[in-house]
Amino acid sequence: MITHLRARRHRLGRRFGTRILLACIGVCATLGMLSAGAAPAGAEPADDGSGRPVSEFREQIPIQAGSFIAAGKYRCTVGAVLVSTSFYAAVSPKAKATRYIVTAGHCGNVGDPIRVNLQGIIGSVIWKSTMLDVSIARIDPIGESHVGCDPSSSLHRCTVATSYMPRAIGRIFLFDHFGRYASLPVIGMGVPSVNEVFCTSGARTGVNCSWGVARLPPAAPIFVLGARTFRNQVLVGDSGGPVAGRDGRLYGIVSEGLNWNDSDPDLMTYVPISRILEEQRGYALAPVT
Repeated sequence: MITHLRARRHRLGRRFGTRILLACIGVCATLGMLSAGAAPAGAEPADDGSGRPVSEFREQIPIQAGSFIAAGKYRCTVGAVLVSTSFYAAVSPKAKATRYIVTAGHCGNVGDPIRVNLQGIIGSVIWKSTMLDVSIARIDPIGESHVGCDPSSSLHRCTVATSYMPRAIGRIFLFDHFGRYASLPVIGMGVPSVNEVFCTSGARTGVNCSWGVARLPPAAPIFVLGARTFRNQVLVGDSGGPVAGRDGRLYGIVSEGLNWNDSDPDLMTYVPISRILEEQRGYALAPVT
C-alpha cells in the first residue's frame, strides 16, 4: 500500500513538473513574440522565399518604388512607377489610370502575371530589354461602377459609369527626417554627386543609406553605374529596387551585377533611370497620386 502511494505521488510530481515546464516555455515564447513585435508599425514579416522577412507595407496597394512583387515565379522589388506618354494613354479614364512599373529584367519574362501578396493578378510584364537588366510591367487600375439616375426624367433613366483609380503611384519607401520609414514623393531623376551618400530600398534589406559612387573595372557590364557600401550589401529579392537620394530623387534600379565581381563584395551595379527612359521613350515618372 505504501509503495503504491509513493508511486502515485511520484507520477503526480512528474505531471506537475511537466506542466510547470510547459508553462515556462509558453511564457518565454510569448515574451519572445512580444519582443519581436516591438518593430515599427507595418513591419509584420512575410517570407520572400529566402527566409529573410519582408515588411508588410511593401506588399500592399498602392505599389510604389520599394514595393515587393511577384512576376510569375520570381519575386523582386519595384524600382520605379511610370505613366505612358502616348496618345492612347489619354483616350479613356481606364488608360489614364493605368500605371507601369520598372524592375530587374531577370525577375520575369514577357507575359508573366504580376501579383502583390494576396491581391491576385493585377498586371503583366509587357517588355524586357535585350541590353539592360530591366523589364516593364503594366499595372491595371481599380475599377468601380456607379449607378446614376436622372430624377427629372419621367422614366427615371439610369446610367452606369465606371471610375478608375491607379494601383501604383509615384512615391518611394525611404526614411523621413527623423529616420523613420516613410512614403516620400519621387521628386525627379538624376545622378548622385561624387561625395553623396545615397540609398537603396529593397524588400529584403530595407532602406540602406550607405552607398557612395564607385568606379567600375573594365570587365563590368555596359550601361550600368557602380556604388559601394560601407554597411550592408543588397541581397536576392532586392533586385530591381530603387537607387535614390535621401530626398526621393530617383537614380536607377538595382541590377543583377551583384555577382559578377565577387572579389569586391561591397560593390553594387545599377541601371540609371535615365538610360531606361532613353530605351523606352514612351514613359515618364508617375505622379504621386
